[in-house]
Amino acid sequence: MPTMQVSAEAKSISEIFSKFFSIPAYQRDYVWREENIEAFFNDILESFNSNANKDYFMGNLLLARHPENSASYFVIDGQQRLTTSYILLKLFLDFSKEYGTENEQFYIKLSLCNPTSRGLQYKITFLYEQTQKLMDEFIRQETLEDSLLFISKVHKMGSCSQSEYRMLEAYRHFSKLLKEQFAKNNILDWSSMYEYISYFQQHVIFSVIYTENTQDALVLFQNMNDRGVSLTKTDLLKNLLFQHLKANTLVENEKNLSLKWREFVKTIEKSKNMNITPDRFLRHYIMVKTGRSDIQKGNVFNEIADKKDILNIRQNPIEAFDDILEKAKLYVNIRAYGKRTSAGKEIQGLLNMQALKVEQQVLLLLDTEKMPDDVFEDFSSKIENLLFVYMVSGVLTKQYESLFCRWSYEDIQYIDSKEKYEKFLNEKFLPELYKNKKVFEERFNQLSQQGLVKYKQKYILGKLAQFLEQKRGEFKSLHDVMKKYKEIEHIWPQEPNEAVKQACNLSPEDYAAYMQRLGNLTLLNKKLNIQASNAEFSVKVPYYENEDLLLTKCLVKNLDCYGKPFANCLQSYHISPFTSWNAHCIEARQRSLTSMALTIWGLNKK
Repeated sequence: MPTMQVSAEAKSISEIFSKFFSIPAYQRDYVWREENIEAFFNDILESFNSNANKDYFMGNLLLARHPENSASYFVIDGQQRLTTSYILLKLFLDFSKEYGTENEQFYIKLSLCNPTSRGLQYKITFLYEQTQKLMDEFIRQETLEDSLLFISKVHKMGSCSQSEYRMLEAYRHFSKLLKEQFAKNNILDWSSMYEYISYFQQHVIFSVIYTENTQDALVLFQNMNDRGVSLTKTDLLKNLLFQHLKANTLVENEKNLSLKWREFVKTIEKSKNMNITPDRFLRHYIMVKTGRSDIQKGNVFNEIADKKDILNIRQNPIEAFDDILEKAKLYVNIRAYGKRTSAGKEIQGLLNMQALKVEQQVLLLLDTEKMPDDVFEDFSSKIENLLFVYMVSGVLTKQYESLFCRWSYEDIQYIDSKEKYEKFLNEKFLPELYKNKKVFEERFNQLSQQGLVKYKQKYILGKLAQFLEQKRGEFKSLHDVMKKYKEIEHIWPQEPNEAVKQACNLSPEDYAAYMQRLGNLTLLNKKLNIQASNAEFSVKVPYYENEDLLLTKCLVKNLDCYGKPFANCLQSYHISPFTSWNAHCIEARQRSLTSMALTIWGLNKK
């Protein structure tokens, strides 16, 4: 095996930017934010102020020599700092045009571009063509004012990527920092600023590590971190994919894979409000692909690297990433939008799991491309049932994650017909659901607000209310029920008046316990909830009667008017109007709600 050829030299900014650089497709986007920019600026400023003749060490810069141009290098690691330096040099040039001499302008400009017979050749070639065009146009802006106007124009258009936005914002923030440091009473001290610029160019030093080819550099890259922003598991996956591209189609495949990677990042980024991150997705992806649940978030990359043959990364990284990208789209659709495809219809089971704020459903739904749409929709509802039953029954997440991974790996990925689906349900899924029935029933009958977060309370009451609406013959989505009737009403009030206290004949502790029981809770629209306030039951009766939601109306009103089938439904669950309210009424109502819950969450068949 040939030895790796590596050399290292200490180089100043001016020496570094005598060369040309390309940021290859396996690099991350530009991710530095204001805090990184300020740390970069202030660290150099502090070194400059303490001793203007002493070098400041910036860190490592890992480069791979371009095979066709000895003056050009691929940036393997350190591109965040290199790009930031390039942006700061552009700002220095703009200040020098306004305040400096032609010679001062000339030496700064040499670090940004070289004039050629074909025009200016810029020192950095960026990752994407769109970014390259944007940055070239930005560098061409003649003055500080032009540059700032250009940034404002780009931002208003809203067409730039997050990476491009951050680069332009770095320029704007550096401008603010320089003015704060070197201007007093709106008068710039150019002499002092130019001393700082000279220090930056001559005394800010990188340890530049050179390799003769990209493959050697990538081996080093895996063990290195950028200053300020560590490599994520996602960055390492990107690196791994590019390592296995075939050399004879490298340029074409790099471009193809870089475009797919950008689509992957955008897919994940647009759903951040659902706590969806690349690393979280990749953990679930590898769990499904291996059938193992014992994969920790911090160990995702090692698992992927170990399983690169199983995942097809070594043999065909483009095809392997196609699968990752498609699974990422499905993952986001399931969790963020309650759909199977972006253009598809909303699926109630998926939307309901959003309200329940669970994520383990992806372990059962991520490898379902063969599953018919109607089966997928039915399966989503059944998963919702099982996850809620687990929650009430106290089953530990790690227990059912293991089961879900095994089911996905052994069974679900092969389901391509209703017959196979029914077989899986009957042999594995439903027995798992039904075995929790007894514990679920006991715990639901004691369910209380105590220890139950508010969104779960609303989910439970919403499902109970939705069930009765459907029995009447009117479908209301859980989302609509929870949105319109979002106030949780305590029938025995949270802050009882004297009449309530005297009527209940309970100690304060016992009253508090009953007041929080599920049997004492219902849903009420905001206006009626305010009117009902903390009064006793007899005063609240008219407000409950005026509520159109049957879960609340049936507390005080006979609902035979909705027809015999609905009346039979109420009778089967022992639901009838109350004429007064006490502890026995709360217990009786909770038993009725528990009986309904067994039907709603699919436990009434056995």
